[in-house]
Amino acid sequence: MLAGTATCLALATTATAQVSADALLDRLVTKGVLTQDEAAQLKKEAETNNAETMNGGGLKFKLSNAIKSMEFYGDLRMRYENR
Repeated sequence: MLAGTATCLALATTATAQVSADALLDRLVTKGVLTQDEAAQLKKEAETNNAETMNGGGLKFKLSNAIKSMEFYGDLRMRYENR
C-alpha cells in the first residue's frame, strides 16, 4: 500500500515538487520499503512523465477555430454503496 502511494506521488509530481518526491523515495529506501533500484526506476519514470506533460503530452482533442474559450460549471455528484 505504501509503495503504491509512493508510486502515485512520484509519477504525479511536477518540476517544482520533484525535490519532495525524491526525498520521499529516499526515505522509503531508508526504511526498506523500496529498493534502490525501484526508487531509481520511479525517478526515471517521473522524469519521463514530466517531460511528456511539459511537451503537451496531456489531454488532446480538437475544437473548432471559432471557439476561443470554454467554461465548465455545475456540480459533480458521486455515490458509493458498499454491500
